[in-house]
Amino acid sequence: RLEMNGGVEWTAIRNEAAGESLETDIDARCRTVLKELDKTIAFRNPFMDSAVLHVAPQRFPTIVLRLELERELDRLLREQIYERERASKFLVEDSSDSDAPGHEDDSDEDEDEDTRARNAEMRRKERRLQMRANRAKDDVKQAKKRIMMDGKTAAEQAQIKELEELGFGGCLACKT
Repeated sequence: RLEMNGGVEWTAIRNEAAGESLETDIDARCRTVLKELDKTIAFRNPFMDSAVLHVAPQRFPTIVLRLELERELDRLLREQIYERERASKFLVEDSSDSDAPGHEDDSDEDEDEDTRARNAEMRRKERRLQMRANRAKDDVKQAKKRIMMDGKTAAEQAQIKELEELGFGGCLACKT
């Protein structure tokens, strides 16, 4: 093996190693990353093998692995919060659609038709106000973006556009 690696006992990336499939459930992935992070914190050697970050087993400097696992756990927790907020937003929107025709609630049985109509109109007004506020925020963001782009050279604008196309966490070096 030393001859294959040019006289080096180990390599940072083992190209011949086959990995497993990546866990798509955020909760399970968080638990896996946390378990590996706990192992890394307790680990005292300078290098540690791990298959948690990139699915394929690799050797990392222990300090770097700990930092990357912390970053990955933070990212997963942010994503988990985002998904739960998004799900609760949909639940709130579904429950506010009770003003649809033919929809009756137990609490609405006691109210007369005028009260229900007033409540439905209030909910519609609130939704319209929220949509206007969101549009105003988007307009402000667009104006700020235009102002920021005015002072940039063509090369800087091209690089900014390329970064936007790559998205969050995009790498300019490998274009992924």
